[in-house]
Amino acid sequence: MTLPEPACTLGYTATQLGEILGDRVDAYRTWAVGKTQGVCEGKAPCAVAHGIVDYADDVTRFIRSR
Repeated sequence: MTLPEPACTLGYTATQLGEILGDRVDAYRTWAVGKTQGVCEGKAPCAVAHGIVDYADDVTRFIRSR
């Protein structure tokens, strides 16, 4: 599976996560308990405040583990 580029320089937004994982978002959230998430406040290097984002490496690791 080829993943899209993250919308945020820090990682995937909640919207993207839903688009990528669909009905597996809850399984991802359970799997990701204790993992670090980024908080994008719209400051350099990202011009848009995306809020909480999930790191691309974690999303990739989850997909490969299933």
